[in-house]
Amino acid sequence: MSSSSPSSSPVAAPTPALRVLQVVVGGMTSGIVLIGVAFALILPLAAPPLMAVLAVVVVAAAMHLLIERVGYRVAPLAASEPVAQTHQQAQAAFQRLLFVRAVLAETPALIGIVVAFAWSPSSWFTYAVGAVLAVALVARHAWPTARSVDRVVVALEADGTGSGIREVLGLTAAQPGRTGSGDVTESG
Repeated sequence: MSSSSPSSSPVAAPTPALRVLQVVVGGMTSGIVLIGVAFALILPLAAPPLMAVLAVVVVAAAMHLLIERVGYRVAPLAASEPVAQTHQQAQAAFQRLLFVRAVLAETPALIGIVVAFAWSPSSWFTYAVGAVLAVALVARHAWPTARSVDRVVVALEADGTGSGIREVLGLTAAQPGRTGSGDVTESG
């Protein structure tokens, strides 16, 4: 399904490679929800201590900044390599960064677990704050969208060597004049 909006980078046809990445990131993220359900059964629904919630929010903000700083950073592809090897290196780098972003994005939920038990009184809501922030970070940074793919592809192709990532994932090329740094509307 294509979007006709001039500011979007449409998905031509999701490929099996894109679906696999979506399933893996979705599977990782579903654990956040399952833990939340389990915690709802064992932790009280009391109002959480304000400092506990602030600690989780600070961790989420720090993870967002860390993802922005390292989660899209990759060395440009070398033009001297054969195309097949270059594409293989690009795919490996893209997947590595995707998982780095996913792990960092889920950190607020993990910290929410620790804080929910370590801070008194224990409260399910402390974990819920971390879980909601983690899911938001996953949606923004780890879920493979045209925006997140373009940010990595722009870095990989900085020296003019094609990565083949968009084609493997079934995404159209970034529009002329787009930097891939967040100005492409998310799709898929």
